[in-house]
Amino acid sequence: MVGISNHEENYPNSIFRGERVIASDSVIVVSFPNLPIGQYAVSVYQDSNNNGELDSNIFGIPKEKYGFSNNIRRPIFRQSLFNFNNDMTITIQIR
Repeated sequence: MVGISNHEENYPNSIFRGERVIASDSVIVVSFPNLPIGQYAVSVYQDSNNNGELDSNIFGIPKEKYGFSNNIRRPIFRQSLFNFNNDMTITIQIR
């Protein structure tokens, strides 16, 4: 699951655009054509059990792999932001 957010409210759950992708390799490429120029934050998680949610334990710690733009470890919108100005590629490691 890949989500692009363009505002801080309810990040990372508020998604401007999203894609569900079948992970068939260790490197997955997701494209968002016609994305307007602006500032965005991306969140990614691997839905291992295919329930449409990022599962977490009783302490709120994710049980499934996840990641954010700029490879930060917590969903902090301002730290995840990047400027999108044309065709570009970002890389996110999920852990």
